[in-house]
Formats: sequence, structure tokens, C-alpha cells
Amino acid sequence: MGLIFSSNGNSKSVKLNKQLCICLLLGHIFLLLLLDRQIVNQSQIGCAISGIFLHFIFLCAFMWMALEGFFIYRQLVLVFPTGSNLSTRTYFIMGYGVPFGIVGITAAVSFGTDTYGYGAGEFCWLSPPHYIWTFAGPVLVIILSNTVLMFLAIRNISQSGNVRHSTQKNEVYIVWTTTSLSCLLGIGWIFGFFYMQVTPVFIYLFTIINASQLDRSLVKHRYIARIRQ
Repeated sequence: MGLIFSSNGNSKSVKLNKQLCICLLLGHIFLLLLLDRQIVNQSQIGCAISGIFLHFIFLCAFMWMALEGFFIYRQLVLVFPTGSNLSTRTYFIMGYGVPFGIVGITAAVSFGTDTYGYGAGEFCWLSPPHYIWTFAGPVLVIILSNTVLMFLAIRNISQSGNVRHSTQKNEVYIVWTTTSLSCLLGIGWIFGFFYMQVTPVFIYLFTIINASQLDRSLVKHRYIARIRQ
């Protein structure tokens, strides 16, 4: 999380990382405060509003992970003129606009049909089994997409002359940074789909892998710079 306060760069890459970190930080803070309706003694409508906010902020976090994957793919695989790159404004519109649209439609359907899509149970979150897929569905698509983009980038890097003629030290560095990128792109969140199962293995894997996500945010800059030298 030190990336938010220590990075002085105004590059598009730094801005993407900052937005991801901010969304994850806010998401985890408010998850602790708002998820359990008993903590602040929330009413039904208050719990629903909390669920809507949590739905939005975590969708934003995953959307920024998707944009990170797209940005890395463009930098390492595709060769475009500088002028054809997406503007920072476009990234921001996608990063917050797409989640806003998903949450807006979900909330409209929930309140319009009186089906209690948010806060119907013990927690101030999406109600299973149907509404939960308005979060799980986009997250699954983003994780799978980022996995594909990462492997395309790795394949492109492995076929480049820089890697073929690199030293063993550089190869170890590439492996390490690739693992770090998988954390940055949220690929480890796939274990979250098994988190609620009664198998401690997935719980430990999910916690350990994603605990390092924010700490690895600066790796992308070094990774791209090293490979493209």
C-alpha cells in the first residue's frame, strides 16, 4: 500500500496501480465495518446500502485488475503507436463506469421486484443463489481473461531474443516477476470461489496468495522495463 504514498510518477501505469490499491484498501476496510450487520446495528435498508457499496468497490477493484492485464498485454505483446493507446480518462471511465452499470442494474432489479438482492441474510452482501452471480460472474471472467493475457505475455517474452540469450539470473528474475504478476492481476482470487468450502487448503492458499497482492504492485514497472531492454 506504500505505492499510493511513495510513487511520484504520473505515468499511466502508476495511475492504474494507485486506483487498484485504493479500491482494495477501501474494500477491505469497509468489508470489516459493514459486512456484518451487527457491528453497527444496521437496519434492513442500511444493510442493503452497505451491500451495494461493497458490491461496487470490489467490482471496481477487479475491473482495475482487468485493466492492469490489458495494459501489460499491450506493453509486452502488442506493438502500437503511442497515439493509439487508450487515454487515462478512458481507463477511469471503464474502471468505475462498468462496475457502476452492473451495480445500478442489480440494485434496480432488486428494489424494483422486491426480491431483496442485498442484505437479505446475516451479512450485508449480495443474496444467494442468483444475485451473487452479479459479482462472481464478472470476477470469474476477469480472472480467466487475465490468466490468458498473462500466458500470452509469457509466451511472447520466452520467444524474444532477450530471454533466449539471458543469463540464469535473468531467467530466475523473470520467473519470480511472473509469479508476482499473477498476484497483481488477481489470478490468485480463483481460490476465493472455493473459500467457503470446508477445505482449509483453499482458505490458506487464498489468504497467502492475496496477502501479497498489494506488496507486488511495483513489480510490474521493473518487469516491463527489464524485459523490454
